[in-house]
Amino acid sequence: MAATPVEPAASAPSEPSRSEPATPAPRPDAAPPSAAAASDAPPGPDVDPSTVPTPAFALGLDPERRADLGPPPVHAGVAVDAPGPRPPDAPTPVDPGSSGVPGGSSLTPAEPLPAFEWPPSTRLSYVLTGYYRGAVHGFAQVEWLREGERYQVHLEVIVGLPVAPFMTRRMSSDGRLGPDGLVPWRYDEVTRIAWRPERVATVTFDATGLRLADGRWHPRPAGVQDTASQFVQMAYLFNLEPDRLTPGRTLALPLALPRRVDTWVYDVLDEESIDTPFGPLAAIPLKPRPLPDSRDTLSAEVWIAPSLRFLPVRLRIRQDAETFVDLVLSRAPEIAAR
Repeated sequence: MAATPVEPAASAPSEPSRSEPATPAPRPDAAPPSAAAASDAPPGPDVDPSTVPTPAFALGLDPERRADLGPPPVHAGVAVDAPGPRPPDAPTPVDPGSSGVPGGSSLTPAEPLPAFEWPPSTRLSYVLTGYYRGAVHGFAQVEWLREGERYQVHLEVIVGLPVAPFMTRRMSSDGRLGPDGLVPWRYDEVTRIAWRPERVATVTFDATGLRLADGRWHPRPAGVQDTASQFVQMAYLFNLEPDRLTPGRTLALPLALPRRVDTWVYDVLDEESIDTPFGPLAAIPLKPRPLPDSRDTLSAEVWIAPSLRFLPVRLRIRQDAETFVDLVLSRAPEIAAR
């Protein structure tokens, strides 16, 4: 985002893999919800954020994932390139007023926003609280990486102590930048819960369809996103059209979750103030409407801060009336120097 979003990189082949994905392990009973604005698999809880070390922020595509991706797929209207690795840059905190939107009144920019430009790398860090048979604590991080027209988004949630977490979930989206935003080609979700086998779910996309984690094929909706890419796509859309965040409006976003494809409709609510370690931020809540059949499907309310380049400063992921996690930005977003 020049108004800037979170960043990823990479993609899957234009023809989806025909090998049947591994059957997901049985879902644990009433595990606490995971951090994703919409996901159809739950998470779990506990951590003092002050004890959590900040990992080194390495730029460039994840080397473990790069080896499996193969050549980038061709997407109509997007030039194919294969840029070499980008040397590490120092991430710099985003100035809350850098988007041209005053911090107090976030809805209307004080001056026209500059032309949108995808950033090379961005990191968002969150503190996690919630309830699952008692109070839970943890932390989460979103990283966006880009090389040319290729991207990756990595969303990682840790519930419990860093040295021995009760649960971790890593959600990764690989794809390309298209004329209408992100074009996912592969989504991977890895969940680890104490004393249970690791659970892996993969969704692959091609130009006309997508294959869910259980092997079912589904036509590809226009503009479809996955669990990890949806936040970056939201930031992109709001950067281009800030009026989309006018209270009373709605945002419809097709989402391919590991086991289902639906169009999620978010209602834009009235502006609220969110307390953060670097001061209060004006943010616009987006609340998803319930799906007709929402069993085993998490939903999340997201708070967008126009003064922070339309990034999500808070996420509340709910499994049911009593089980939820709440993520609040724990430091200013870090965007790598170019």
